[in-house]
Amino acid sequence: MTDLLTYHKKIKDEQHVFLFAVSGRSSSTAFQRIINSSNQVWMWGEPHGVIKKILYTIFHTKEVNKEKEVTLAINLMYQSYVENKHLSFYANAVGNLDSTIEGFKSIISNFLKPWAPKVRRFGFKEIDLMPVKMLKYLRDIYPQSIFVFCFRNPLLQWPSLCKLKLPASKNLDFFLNQYNEMATTYMAFMKKHKMKAIIEDTDLRDLEKVNKIISYLNIHQIDKSLIDVTVHTLKHKKLSQIEIDKILNSGAYQSYLQMQKISQSFYK
Repeated sequence: MTDLLTYHKKIKDEQHVFLFAVSGRSSSTAFQRIINSSNQVWMWGEPHGVIKKILYTIFHTKEVNKEKEVTLAINLMYQSYVENKHLSFYANAVGNLDSTIEGFKSIISNFLKPWAPKVRRFGFKEIDLMPVKMLKYLRDIYPQSIFVFCFRNPLLQWPSLCKLKLPASKNLDFFLNQYNEMATTYMAFMKKHKMKAIIEDTDLRDLEKVNKIISYLNIHQIDKSLIDVTVHTLKHKKLSQIEIDKILNSGAYQSYLQMQKISQSFYK
């Protein structure tokens, strides 16, 4: 545990990169590969809920640590041991809560630690919703980190998702509701914290825009041959007119237009 804490303290103020996609099939993997080609940031893939669960545990532990009945019980229990008189009611005594919270933070750093020993910056991409509280705690743990959000036109994203076995590909209504929830959550978080980077998948095919993005990430150089390269291709199904009309009249599509407007302003 000492080594984990030492590593965490050493790298917590690096410019780590956390990429949050509005569902799958939004070019987050292409973005991951471009960032990794810099050899400055080790971008992992989706963490399969591990980081979210650790962040939730930190949040829950912090809440427990603030409960008056807990802090009182801890003190009573300690005093009872000092005096060797266990007549007090200290049923709610729990933890070494402060050190445990620091331990959980160090576990996240260890989870994301690059395998390349000279790389100090790390990150991951996430295609599932990261709730606002978890985003906030991640930002608090790594205060110099850079958050990036990416998205895709749902008219193109939905037929691509249909070829995969993901929760978002269950049915169109489910996808549109998820898309809208993720988009509105991320846009609100960006606005509150004055964040700028929200990237449409098509931006990664434009060299001028990619140069702007990597400059924002404080990355010096990438492998430009990766721009507009598709590795995992899928044949998309043709949308029915009913599906097209449903998407165009959805809150998800309105959120897409809002994200597109924000994204365009990023490059000005």
